[in-house]
Order: sequence, then C-alpha cells, then structure tokens
Amino acid sequence: MPYDMKQELYKEVSFLLLHENRYMEIANSYFKKSDNLYELYPDLCSRITLYKPWLKGIKKQVIIYEGSQGLLLDGKYGLRPNTTHLDTTNHKACKDAKMSEKTLSKRSDEGTFDIRKIGIAKAFYSRHGEGVFPTECVELKESIIDENQEETYWNGKIRFGWFDAVLFRYAQSINKVNEIFMSSLDKLDGIPQIKVCNSYKYKGAIDEQFKKIFSYYHDEQGNVIILDIIHSCKNISRYLEECEPIYITVKGWEKAVSESNKGHKKTMSYECRNYLQLISSLIKIPITCISYGPTKNEKMAIQ
Repeated sequence: MPYDMKQELYKEVSFLLLHENRYMEIANSYFKKSDNLYELYPDLCSRITLYKPWLKGIKKQVIIYEGSQGLLLDGKYGLRPNTTHLDTTNHKACKDAKMSEKTLSKRSDEGTFDIRKIGIAKAFYSRHGEGVFPTECVELKESIIDENQEETYWNGKIRFGWFDAVLFRYAQSINKVNEIFMSSLDKLDGIPQIKVCNSYKYKGAIDEQFKKIFSYYHDEQGNVIILDIIHSCKNISRYLEECEPIYITVKGWEKAVSESNKGHKKTMSYECRNYLQLISSLIKIPITCISYGPTKNEKMAIQ
C-alpha cells in the first residue's frame, strides 16, 4: 500500500475508537481505493521497481498472487448467503500483472510477462456452515478425517461432498484458468466407489430467470436436466436447493500414490489416474499437479 494511503488509513482506524459505527463506511472506501490503485497512483509500478531492485530483473523472477478463499465464496459470483465481501476471483491479480507489464515495458525491455493462471481444487468438495451444497454426502464425511477442518464459531461445521463438475465449470467460466493443481487425493484413499457429479435433476419450477441462468434439457421421462450454469445471479442458490446431483461412479483406490523407499520413485494408481482423467475431461482443463499429503514431498507433477 502506498505510504500516504497507509497513513490516511491509520488516522481513519484511530477514529473508530470514538465512532465504531463508521467501520463499514471506512472499509468500503478502501475496498474501492484498492480496486483502483493504479489509477490513483499512476507511478506505483515505477516506485516499486525503484525501491525493490530485484524487480528490475523481472524476466528472471516469479511473482505469485495467491487468491483469497474460493470462487464460490465471492461476493458477486458466489453461492449466497455464505459469501465474503472480498473479490475471490483472479481478475485483480491479472489486472495488476498487466499494469505492471505495461509500466515496466516503458522503462526497459524487461516488461514481458508470462501470466500463468492456476486453479486450485480439492479432489472432493467441502464447505463450512450452512448454505446450498448439491453433492453433500454424510457417508463421505464419515470416511474423511481432516484435522485442519475443525468446527469454529465463525465457520460452523465442516461438510463434505463429491466433486461437482457443474459448479467447477461455472467457476471456470469466470476465472478462465489454464491448468489445475488438485489436492487432497489421499483423503479419498480406501473408498471403494467414488462419485463425480456432471449434471443435476431439477425439481423446481421453471421461470424466466431460470432460463437465463441454466443450460438444460428435458429427458425422455420429462425430467429437467441441468447441464451448466451460464449466467451469474444472486438467486442461484434458490434454484440449486431444488437440484439432485446425477453421478458418474468410478472405482476407488487403496492409495493414490505409492512411494518406494526414501521416496525416490512415485507411482500413481491406475484408479486414481482414471479419476483425474475423468475430471479433466468434464471440466475441460488439464490437471498438471497433484497433492496426496500435507508435506512438500507429497506433490507430483503429471502430464
């Protein structure tokens, strides 16, 4: 954050001791300022490269922008009511990178950026607290042990469900990532049958708004089958509550990845590879790296 903007914020925060009801007013004003940071401070990139000499060799450096939470919790595109005020898309990072590239190219010949948009996904779905969750599965929760997903006052209880390709394709229509890093494959170890949702059977009424939000058809029995979410709307959750997931079932695995002594050789099970290939074909994005445990050694690049 630019120094003068930071000093201004310090003053605003000190006033909260006397006028705490101004919290949201101040917060919203700084959300707007941060969204337009480069317009407010046109020389920001130049100042960054001046004070951070290592950025001058930008061609040889990697800058990582890490998103906050997931797309389905985004204030604009997420599934209400459990959403955040934050922008959880990758749009801000891409905007900043392009602005930096533009500014640096004026200063030298080192302004060419290769923007790599990576989506991070679990091998199954999870969410805290209340809210719509089409693929939630009580039996799956009983099978998955995750010490890092504890119940808290703010988050509520943790819930687990099967991978939902419909919601993932919706997220991809907004974020447009180039590849997927898939985590938590080890949490599915030992489950005999694993499911993937690729469409919904809708049981509610079809109105004009429904027709704008979803891509759907009627099957031979007259059921309404939803294929994709094609338009963002704050009322999406109302329709998803009337949806029943339609699953593709594949054979599970005993261990996602087996390692030889000292971890020199890693072998992915046939069933796990088949699962990844199925998901990749449904979401139309390559999976280039997987995680099958919490340590840095339990990661594996795949083709």
